[in-house]
Amino acid sequence: MMDAARLAPDTTKARDAATLQKGGGRPQQLPGGSMSCTRAVGAPVSSLAGAPITVAFPSPGPELADAVRYPHVARANVAVSSEAPEGAPVPNAREAQMTVLERHAAWFDRDGDGKIWPRDTFRGFYELGFNPVLSAISVAVIHMTFSFWTAPSLWAFLRDLPFGGSLRVAHLDRGLHGSDARVYDTEGRFRTESFEAIFSKYGESSLGAGAGPGAKHDVITWAGLTRMIGRNRSIFDPTGWSATMFEWGGLYWVAADHERGHLTKDDVRAMYDGTLWPKLAARVAARRSGGMHPHAT
Repeated sequence: MMDAARLAPDTTKARDAATLQKGGGRPQQLPGGSMSCTRAVGAPVSSLAGAPITVAFPSPGPELADAVRYPHVARANVAVSSEAPEGAPVPNAREAQMTVLERHAAWFDRDGDGKIWPRDTFRGFYELGFNPVLSAISVAVIHMTFSFWTAPSLWAFLRDLPFGGSLRVAHLDRGLHGSDARVYDTEGRFRTESFEAIFSKYGESSLGAGAGPGAKHDVITWAGLTRMIGRNRSIFDPTGWSATMFEWGGLYWVAADHERGHLTKDDVRAMYDGTLWPKLAARVAARRSGGMHPHAT
């Protein structure tokens, strides 16, 4: 007996065909400049002239699906973008079994014991270009804020507290805060669409004034970052506001090309999966030894 579902008319296709016939198969302009749903079958409307904020801060377009397969699927252990659809190679077998959030911090855990101690944080920040004072301040801020939340139990937190408190790499998802760009989901996966939105909304083209209207947004300036931080703020969330400013301010300080005044998109992507840190540390080591320009690759 044939499957009745196979004999049933495809109402979705029929409805789409009727919509196209009604619109003449062409985009229909609505009053105010927005596009009607008849402009193409299944093509969403993400900007409206009647809602100027949607025009000022556009979301990633459908072309993202041409560059990245399944861009709506959060990646467990790789950070992908339209420019890096496969992400960066996972450096070792240990990180292959880590979430992107865990990989973000794994470089600081030099002995691989799953704990990041204050000495690890100090060493990492110093190697990334912070001076000793700022490195010590960073240790205090990070460990005072996150060591309790990433501890697997109260006893584990109290046991580590005399040594300054540790950050547990396997539980970093418990330390996620509000008012951020939401690129990590609540389990530490990487959301490509949220990452791309940082640049579609707040980024600009590295070509500068000479860029055409369709140029890719592949850099973000400090002005763009401050707009993003302001728009991502949740109400009554001073911890999230402060943490977000600390994180993005620190990243811009150590990773931006200060001569050109921007962070590159690929460096921001590499920050999320942690592959930026050894690259930056190598730059800083060479600069401190007088061997190269701080932003040479």
